Amino acid sequence: MEISKNDFFVHYLVPFFTTADWILFQPKGRYKWTDPLKWIAFPLIYITVVMFVNKYTEDYPYFFMNVRTYGLNTFFSIIVVLGILCLIIGYGIVALDKLLKLRSR
Repeated sequence: MEISKNDFFVHYLVPFFTTADWILFQPKGRYKWTDPLKWIAFPLIYITVVMFVNKYTEDYPYFFMNVRTYGLNTFFSIIVVLGILCLIIGYGIVALDKLLKLRSR
């Protein structure tokens, strides 16, 4: 499977450099345990907008968002799994943030 330059930048380089920036340069201890619940709003809004727009087009950014081809069960199953993964990663970030704050004292 070939990956485009745009996908490489969006899915690999940007997350890598964002994480490196946070670890190296940002103050630690600012995140709260409720933050991942706020962060999950952005992907949910994105999914809602994409699904609304794609009601009128067939240009899906990800294959699983094509409800016409894969059906609602597959779509919602993947969305739930991705949502759970995002929350797990979010809580991991909060835990790491708190750990790094303790280590910096």
